[in-house]
Amino acid sequence: MHLKRHLLSIFMTSGLGLWSGAVLADERPVALIESIENAPDAEVQIFDYVYKGDKIDLRPQGVMVLAYFDSCAVERITGGKIKMQTDKAKLEKDAQSVMATRACRTAVVELDDDASEVGAAVKRVSPFDADVWQEWAINTTQPIFKWPYQKKAKGDVSVRIYDADAPTERLIWQTTVPETTRYVIYPESAPPLSVGKPYRVTAAYEKKYAYSSVFSYDPDLEIPDGAANRLVPLDEED
Repeated sequence: MHLKRHLLSIFMTSGLGLWSGAVLADERPVALIESIENAPDAEVQIFDYVYKGDKIDLRPQGVMVLAYFDSCAVERITGGKIKMQTDKAKLEKDAQSVMATRACRTAVVELDDDASEVGAAVKRVSPFDADVWQEWAINTTQPIFKWPYQKKAKGDVSVRIYDADAPTERLIWQTTVPETTRYVIYPESAPPLSVGKPYRVTAAYEKKYAYSSVFSYDPDLEIPDGAANRLVPLDEED
């Protein structure tokens, strides 16, 4: 499995924005793990990216659901071992697969080798001053905040969300999770997100590593339901 990757950009084929760059096909993820269970030897977690050539062990009765970026296909795999291809998994050791399609917006995710798995979402130019804000737009009130996993990190992770539209950033929600955690879901009990307001989310280990991102909530954003479109990836702070 690939151990270290870092989000650079997502290219959107839509009117919301076009983020450019160059990357070899084998250097970007082909799918997102939407769910995985009963697979102790898989060495991957829910909301991880998978890459062409990755091998995943689902024996004896593990179940994994993959959402493919380029084809909008969704694949449910049970048992066995698989080797990832561009648009499907190569099945080995009695693995079984059911493929389906659903409406989606294609996204090409480009990463380098400096950090580990991160999430995917729609990245667009903000409705706010372009010199100040560039944020991730989501259409869900329960976004999933995901930061790069650091094997060397020590101590719990403090996750905080700030109102970034205030004259001075105001803390609106916070939680603490164990160092092995790779994501947090914004709970229903948290303060509701205001439409169009920019928020800044941070995730900081007790020692050394800190990540952040800016996002906004737009219920009219026309993207389909699914884990991939709920994710707000956090990048390493300068």
